[in-house]
Amino acid sequence: MKNDVTEITRIMYNRTASEYAETHFDSSILKKQYKTFMTLCRGKLVLDVGCGPGRDVEHLMINGYQVIGVDYSNGMIKEAKRRVPKGDFRKMDMRNLKFEKNTFDGIWACGSVIHIPKPEVKKVLRGFNRILKPNGILYIAVKKGIGEKLEDRKNGKKKFFAYYSEGEIKRILKENGFKTLKIQFHRNKKNDLYINIFAKSVSSHSELNG
Repeated sequence: MKNDVTEITRIMYNRTASEYAETHFDSSILKKQYKTFMTLCRGKLVLDVGCGPGRDVEHLMINGYQVIGVDYSNGMIKEAKRRVPKGDFRKMDMRNLKFEKNTFDGIWACGSVIHIPKPEVKKVLRGFNRILKPNGILYIAVKKGIGEKLEDRKNGKKKFFAYYSEGEIKRILKENGFKTLKIQFHRNKKNDLYINIFAKSVSSHSELNG
């Protein structure tokens, strides 16, 4: 739909996929987060939600994980397949993940849920809970701040961002079946501050719906 902020954001990522990949493929910025995730995640099957050009899929694969990367942007999936030819990449909307219950040992969602309007985040997290195995690990990174809006960026690029406080994202995770295990912070190259939360699935999908 024309005024759907998620669709506007998807179209913008399609247009800028190659440019984005050039500036966002350095995995060293998340060295601490990778280490924590791999320490907590007991199994080897991981879903990267909002995989972009495949940076995190590549890093996890190098470290022995079987990874599926999904992204809503066709452009990003094309870029990921080019950069990580051995990766498994699929175009998919995180609000409607096409996987069976209890499939994954871990979910990696770095800077992707921030593009979903807050009223829809409950659906996203319950979807994560459904496809994670019991006690599966979720890593989620969100921008620290207040509110949400469709932002005008340089050269007329529009993207939707939702911002969270530490308490807010912890509360939302708890309400949707997750227990927070660790919290870390990192800044990207633009100096945006991200809240990194590592959580485990503690409620079944049926319990949440009950």
